[in-house]
Amino acid sequence: MQSERTLREVQHLPNFPRLILSVLTEDGYNEGELLEGIDISPSQLADETFRLSAHQHEQFILRVLAITNDLHLALRISQKVDIATSSLAIMAVINSGRISRALSLFSRYGRLFTRTLDTRTIAKDAGLAIALEPTVRNEHVQYFAITAYALFLDRVFLAPLNGAHLVRRLELALPPPPDFGAVRDQFGFALMFGALQNRVILDPAFIDQPLKQADPQTVRLLEEMCEAQLAAAHAESDLSHRVSAIFLNNISAPPKLAELASTMGMSPRSLRRRLKDDGTSYQKILDVTRQELAQSLLKETAEAVASIAYELGFDNPSHFGRAFKGWTGQSPSEYRKRASDLA
Repeated sequence: MQSERTLREVQHLPNFPRLILSVLTEDGYNEGELLEGIDISPSQLADETFRLSAHQHEQFILRVLAITNDLHLALRISQKVDIATSSLAIMAVINSGRISRALSLFSRYGRLFTRTLDTRTIAKDAGLAIALEPTVRNEHVQYFAITAYALFLDRVFLAPLNGAHLVRRLELALPPPPDFGAVRDQFGFALMFGALQNRVILDPAFIDQPLKQADPQTVRLLEEMCEAQLAAAHAESDLSHRVSAIFLNNISAPPKLAELASTMGMSPRSLRRRLKDDGTSYQKILDVTRQELAQSLLKETAEAVASIAYELGFDNPSHFGRAFKGWTGQSPSEYRKRASDLA
């Protein structure tokens, strides 16, 4: 059995951007360029206790898709990662004894693989499927996240199934991306676009198959560690989501810290401390909420930039422009034009 110290040294996938960054820097891309204009630093990605939000995942993935000019980047990433030692959760899956049990763990710990998707296992005909609900808005990021999830899931079981594919079909509630035909055959399973729901359809012939690499003691230790990670992830997201929801409902006149704390039934000091413990702050959540709304309005409406600025609670358009450039590295008008060009 592997020691606890060895297990704790395994890379964790809540920092999935770190794994992408590692692959791309090995391919010759510049780290600084990949992280430019994003509220993520190399030191944060190297910190096992640092947890990225769905918004940070989305911004990073958008950045690397733009720099690599590769909408199918998930294929490259999945082919270069050592699945067997990529995370504690994957190790728990591999050691769980039977594929049905492994799938249950893979779905349960989906939050530890990525913040861009919520996952759940569902019955499908005589077998099983995994439903995927994106937590991000951009369709290119959704495509990346969904295909990456399906590719990682399939690769986990390739060796145990002697090269057979557990994933039978991936259904996406998205239109096919440009030049999909050029990469269709690289997936190893069928992709169907325009579906009503994002689902990974699994081959029922393998659901009850035992796994050769099974160690009950190891999997118990791994599950304890994964459950601790999962509890921390849920606690963080619950508090951040509550704060974000309050901002969202009052975005034109967001409450001050003291007002927000009173609304949430705690002191300003306690709220500030709890947000700090979660790796965030009042200002960071407000900025993220404003940024997401600003990007949505710039992409999806023809509303004037000045109107958007006042709608988001800025006292004048120039302050909004400076804030937006700080978030994205682009002015609002530049972002709108780029979003239009990519659409």
